[in-house]
Amino acid sequence: MAPQLPPDLERLGTTLTEATVRAAAVRRHHVQLRRRLVACLAAGIFVFAATPTHLGPANTPAGALLGVDSAFGSVHHDPCDPPHGAAHGCRVADPPPQAR
Repeated sequence: MAPQLPPDLERLGTTLTEATVRAAAVRRHHVQLRRRLVACLAAGIFVFAATPTHLGPANTPAGALLGVDSAFGSVHHDPCDPPHGAAHGCRVADPPPQAR
């Protein structure tokens, strides 16, 4: 049988044990956060490194060999007819309010 400690020493032991448990939980939480941060940084570096330096047009040489046009190949692009529309003769008759 273990010897009985005085009540003040018993409370001190309980308090120290609880404080140690809390400190260990905080330490585990910080380690877990650091691991997540390192994993996110590693994933970001991997994606950055795996991305080509120049992203070219969407059509590929294989598409030309197979006779497949690009997504914009059949659309006629007139310089005087932008996608949002323009007035007759490439001049904007009434400019939008933000241009004034």
